[in-house]
Amino acid sequence: MFDLTTAREALEAWDAGELVSTLEMGGLGPGYEQAIHILAFELIRGNLDKALPSPDDWPPDWGDDIVREVDKEYRFSGAQVGAAKQQAAKGLLYGWRATLDSAPVDRRIIVCKKFP
Repeated sequence: MFDLTTAREALEAWDAGELVSTLEMGGLGPGYEQAIHILAFELIRGNLDKALPSPDDWPPDWGDDIVREVDKEYRFSGAQVGAAKQQAAKGLLYGWRATLDSAPVDRRIIVCKKFP
């Protein structure tokens, strides 16, 4: 939960139903955060073994094919999509641990695929 280094490790823990330390991305409560992280982990899954764009040339439509597919079930807000893309992209580019370490400690939360 707390020693995940890569986005792949975070996704594996998520898929296994383990607790995953992450960052609060929306600040509007547990259900809102869960939706963001469901999408973030699907974006990670869909891009794990793909070449990623340069952070300086990140396309605004990155991951939109995945968003459209997952959105059929969850109906995300635009803010949730933006937050999920940011979390997934940073996790993939810089690593899960580095992404968490780059934010203030008070933004750390724990999520789990098995939401109550």
